Amino acid sequence: MKKPTFQGGPNQSNSILDPVTAHRLDPLVDKFVFIPCSGKVPLIKNWPNNDGFHIDEILAFPRCTSIGVKTGIELLCLDFDGESAFVYAYQELGIDWVTGSWEVHRDDEKGIWRMKALFSPSPKQIAQIPNGEYQSKVKTAEGEALEVFLTHQRQVIIMGKHPDGGNYFWPSHLPNHGPEQLKAPPDEIWDFVLQLSQKEKQPLRKSIHYSSKTQKLNPCPICGRDSNLWCEETQDGIIFCMPGSTFSAEQKHGPLKVGDVVNGYALVKRTDVGCGDCLTFMVHKPTRRPRRPNRPKRRTIHV
Repeated sequence: MKKPTFQGGPNQSNSILDPVTAHRLDPLVDKFVFIPCSGKVPLIKNWPNNDGFHIDEILAFPRCTSIGVKTGIELLCLDFDGESAFVYAYQELGIDWVTGSWEVHRDDEKGIWRMKALFSPSPKQIAQIPNGEYQSKVKTAEGEALEVFLTHQRQVIIMGKHPDGGNYFWPSHLPNHGPEQLKAPPDEIWDFVLQLSQKEKQPLRKSIHYSSKTQKLNPCPICGRDSNLWCEETQDGIIFCMPGSTFSAEQKHGPLKVGDVVNGYALVKRTDVGCGDCLTFMVHKPTRRPRRPNRPKRRTIHV
């Protein structure tokens, strides 16, 4: 990892983060990108393209007073900004105030009606997003908002000091709402996310970004690309087969539609990346048809 360059943030002396609490993030470090911050400001340049840091590195980072995590197609954040946002979510969307997943709250008086709820969408849910990553919000009549972050261009603070006072925390009363509870969003939340995604005609950027680590494929099991590596695979086994003049899935296999199976992988999504379509594949799991029961033999009656 390249040595980062520092930028922004108030001139704090040393990290004040609790190591025991911070190390509860360790199981997620290989999947998501954690960033040292001061207040709400990342302390590294070009953080949307950074691979992140281990927790010990963040704890030792100069002037670090908080930890951010990069959102993305695999890390959804619902940001409740005010009491009316909770009322809207409950009355209009049927979203319970207790989400059952990872929640980030504030312990100061100003932050009583502020909460971030984080979820990790399942591969099946990800395949339903029509235009890739996005961010959006619904404003209430009171001028507050319920925001959705599903883009690598956003990071949210998940622990440490808030610049206006107070601290971020994860509720520990039963049920626990720490990072250990991170799960896929329930139907009512995912339906809301899909509804907002329909309004986004184009993704924020003509490419696909996952908040988790991906690896280049050499060769790609779909198109066979083995030079100028571009195709990638996530830790969950999702493959992004990229278009090209020398290598491409449809150049090798002919026209493909969602649902087609290639070399044991099913096409689940097409995304325009400006120079053609990126094809998203998942391991094909055929549905077995129930066995047809044997027809009973006709009995012959002898008179």
